[in-house]
Amino acid sequence: MLAATVGLHGLLIAAGWGLGVPVREPPAVEPPPLQVMLISERDGAGTSPQAVQQPATDTGRPMPLPPPTAEPVSAPVIRQPDRPALPITAPDLAPLAELPAPTAAIRLRLHIDANGRVGPVDVLESDPGDAAFVQRLVEILLATPHVPARRDGEDVASDKVVSLDFGPGG
Repeated sequence: MLAATVGLHGLLIAAGWGLGVPVREPPAVEPPPLQVMLISERDGAGTSPQAVQQPATDTGRPMPLPPPTAEPVSAPVIRQPDRPALPITAPDLAPLAELPAPTAAIRLRLHIDANGRVGPVDVLESDPGDAAFVQRLVEILLATPHVPARRDGEDVASDKVVSLDFGPGG
């Protein structure tokens, strides 16, 4: 019985492969064409530019893209102030004399609002061992009033980078 089953399967396999029985390939199906259109932030209701698939027409050809309706998207231009923010008085650095001198350069970014108030202050560069010195320096700079920056005759917020180098040759 087992021999008959194996023989029958062998005949069926041989009949289907290589003995003149045509093998039918499935018809090739081409995917619909993909067209991509970038949508600017203004057109996309606050979303990032994205790809949009356009449906095919009855003829199988893609639908034509609509003409562009918006201006090209570009990065905003940031204009520098006509006059930078300036301290009204010199910062009182006397409290720094109580602390050990820093071992490396210190770079800070001061954010100065349109009223001349400093805050916050970002530490861009410093040695971790100079943390107490940097903290006191930040406190001093936060207490130093400024005349705000001006652009087109109006007071504006601005940033100022302060670099201090206490190392050799600094």
